[in-house]
Amino acid sequence: MANTTGVRQSKLKRLVFAPQTTIGTAETLDASTLAIPVIGTPEMSPSRGTKRISRADVLDAYAGEAIGVIGSVGWTASWSTEIHDTSGPTYYPYWAQILMCAGHEGDYDAGTSTVTFKPTTKELVNWAAPTTADSDPACATIALLHNHNDSGNDAYSVMYDSVGSVGFNFTTGERATMDCSFSGRVEAGGLYNTGSIDIASTGSFGQIQGAPFVCKAMNVTLTDNTSSQVVTTVAINNVVISSNIEMSDVNDMTDAHGFALSPSFQNSGASVAFEVADGGGATGTERYLMQNLLAGNQMAMTLGITGSAGRSVEFNAGKIQFDDVGFGETNGYSTFTVNGTCVRTAGTNDDPYTFVWTFA
Repeated sequence: MANTTGVRQSKLKRLVFAPQTTIGTAETLDASTLAIPVIGTPEMSPSRGTKRISRADVLDAYAGEAIGVIGSVGWTASWSTEIHDTSGPTYYPYWAQILMCAGHEGDYDAGTSTVTFKPTTKELVNWAAPTTADSDPACATIALLHNHNDSGNDAYSVMYDSVGSVGFNFTTGERATMDCSFSGRVEAGGLYNTGSIDIASTGSFGQIQGAPFVCKAMNVTLTDNTSSQVVTTVAINNVVISSNIEMSDVNDMTDAHGFALSPSFQNSGASVAFEVADGGGATGTERYLMQNLLAGNQMAMTLGITGSAGRSVEFNAGKIQFDDVGFGETNGYSTFTVNGTCVRTAGTNDDPYTFVWTFA
């Protein structure tokens, strides 16, 4: 469509993401800033804080409400994105940089050509350019570039000191995707900016042009930790993993908008949900899924997906306890629907899960 004076095309929106080299200072957005392959329309809203404070309780001798005042204001943003097979080698592709700003750290291993991402309790650090090294968690500057057209009426919104939480979705025959939810601070330019950056030249599309991983020919293994028995599964599908990392509001009366940088805390375990076909029999899925729920045992899960030239991503959880197992139905066949939580042994620092990127 051609834009008009009053209506512009939502397809032209663009989300760019830049881990911050200095905590507390928004990154400069330019042609090298990563553009994210967002699915659908991202949501970004100044929904945190007290915002307009009502003065309806003030007695001033008249009915109705006196003019309010503005309190604290902070951003939230959410979007879904593809998980891409990225050549290079690219040690920390765009989705990995999102993970690093969502309460994860990255362990680089030259011998295996991998970076292993896992939840972390480490303090946020200034981001260094992605290299062949370990990386600690960071925060990000995120911008929603609203539109660009030939008249030069560029508009954009920026949040900085942003941290978040992520989830992963693996559905048979579909793209592997990641759900992202972030909280951030209001940048000095305000909530809606025009003119100071050129949207047409902002954002690098190099990684968007790669191919997303597709959920087929995957390696999925469930193992009973008590018996070491590999569980026979039939037609496993719809694996959904949520990190359940929380972003805590830190109120700061010295800040212009009332917020300091938020931390990312994993106070509860990551959740895992999936479905499998009912294979029947006392030694099949029925026994292990139902009896393990009753016994409180744990299962280990490995879920891997391979792209081009041997590059792959793999989710590993060493201990999943089932919260519930139900009976379902998909396309006329019986299924088990499973919901579980990634746990660790009390008093140990076991990784509740890892997400391994093999880059070469």
